[in-house]
Amino acid sequence: MKRAITTVLTLLFVVAVALAGDPKVKSIESDNPDAKPGETVTMTITFKGKASSIKSVEMIVREFPYDAPPIIFKAADSKKKVWTNSLPIPPEAPPGKYHLELK
Repeated sequence: MKRAITTVLTLLFVVAVALAGDPKVKSIESDNPDAKPGETVTMTITFKGKASSIKSVEMIVREFPYDAPPIIFKAADSKKKVWTNSLPIPPEAPPGKYHLELK
């Protein structure tokens, strides 16, 4: 019985250590958080952990998930820890605050 408990605890520890390095968002920054329609915004997302396993980074506008195209980021460094995108705010965008969902 003690051997089984020790084996299970060891297995759980190994799994926890393996998953600890998964990529996590370190920061998301915008050069113009109060942008108005027609202006351009540059966004930067920085990851920590095993960021080299990230294949792509996209955001969608939560309020318009089907109307607005996804915002696709490009890796800014070879280690894939920093991703950036410059995008214009559409002139027809209604004023207000929007929530972006990271995918």
